[in-house]
Amino acid sequence: MRRVTTALRRLGLEPSAASRNGLVIPVTATVGRLDKAFGSQVDSVRLASGNLGWAPSSAPLVPAEVAPDITAVLGLANLTAPHDLLSADRSSVRSSDVQPRTKARVSKVPQACAVAKRVASSAGGWSDDEIAKAYGLNHLYQRGDVASGQTVAIFELEPFATSDVAT
Repeated sequence: MRRVTTALRRLGLEPSAASRNGLVIPVTATVGRLDKAFGSQVDSVRLASGNLGWAPSSAPLVPAEVAPDITAVLGLANLTAPHDLLSADRSSVRSSDVQPRTKARVSKVPQACAVAKRVASSAGGWSDDEIAKAYGLNHLYQRGDVASGQTVAIFELEPFATSDVAT
């Protein structure tokens, strides 16, 4: 962590204190300094909503000596806003947005056990079959496509347990 902080300062950036787990080092800088430090250019972008956003023109570059210590450079773009999915308002999902639930069940369709459904519901979350319904995936499950053998990337903004990610 100290090596990364030192490298950030050499690049003309102002790193703040790292998070308690050492995974995040907040940085303060002007756009010009960020452009120079990471070898990219942060450009303004007009979003479909009409709002202005920003995003780098290319992936940021980091010094080779600390590259193995850096997992990601985040915050150079604001084209998507992170938000808490557990507090999402379920009423915003219209019935016309989801596939109707069918009476016939295929044995390969993911099904949460009663305990998982209860926990998901009490925490404001959704179980796997509710997610499938909300995103219109039931038709895939019904034909036996459960994405077996696929690689899944997980982007985590909150503290996490490695065992949770492995599971």
